[in-house]
Amino acid sequence: MSKIIRLGKYQVSSLIGKGSMGVVYKAYDPDMQRVVAIKTLRMELLEDNNKQILLSRFRSEAIAYGRCLHPNIVTCYSCDQDGEIIFIVLEYVEGNSLKEYLSQVKTISLSETVSIIKQILDALACAHDQGVIHRDIKPANVLMMKNGRVKVTDFGVARIDTGNATQTGCPIGSPNYMSPEQFSGDPIDCRADIFSTGAVLYELLTGEKPFSGNDLRETLHNVLLSNPKAPSFLNSQVSKELDKVVFKALQKDKNKLRRHAP
Repeated sequence: MSKIIRLGKYQVSSLIGKGSMGVVYKAYDPDMQRVVAIKTLRMELLEDNNKQILLSRFRSEAIAYGRCLHPNIVTCYSCDQDGEIIFIVLEYVEGNSLKEYLSQVKTISLSETVSIIKQILDALACAHDQGVIHRDIKPANVLMMKNGRVKVTDFGVARIDTGNATQTGCPIGSPNYMSPEQFSGDPIDCRADIFSTGAVLYELLTGEKPFSGNDLRETLHNVLLSNPKAPSFLNSQVSKELDKVVFKALQKDKNKLRRHAP
């Protein structure tokens, strides 16, 4: 637990987790009498020359959350500041990430897989309607509640539409789930999130990531040039029709509407 005891009015009780950029705490809102999650930037990152870029990105994350009001997206309550510390106040979700869930169970049924993916797509449809591209869909950014509801979280690298639908992207995201256009720095749109969701679907169906490698270079090569085995080859419960759905999502050329690979 960090030395932080209180942020503004919020009483911080424990550390939830750390990422490459942010730290998330469990806290209590005495005014609303509810438990919340508080995300702050890792302070050591603000000591270099990228401080203003990181602060701008952090504020953009709050704006992205604020635009996306949906039952399958973690709710953002506010973006506040206590001294030099800027923090985002979020809905506290009781449950594990999909990544943790996958490490605990041996297999996931097709019906549960369909439910999870449908909820992720419902969340993304809302985000895309609001001009928000998540850019980092992966099991670690999907929260699983005990009642079966899924919550998409972490809009830390989200891109908010500025009116230019073909805004050039940059290689931001998680390599095993990134679309080819994210790796190459080509223009990014909602189809990048569809590709990443397709990668998650593949993993749920097979227990394996569709694109992996011993290092970043090998992973990049596989994302750009290699096609994974059909899910039905690895899981006999998967139909050929579902294979087509997966390959449509994982089509490397977004301009072909990510159709089924030949």
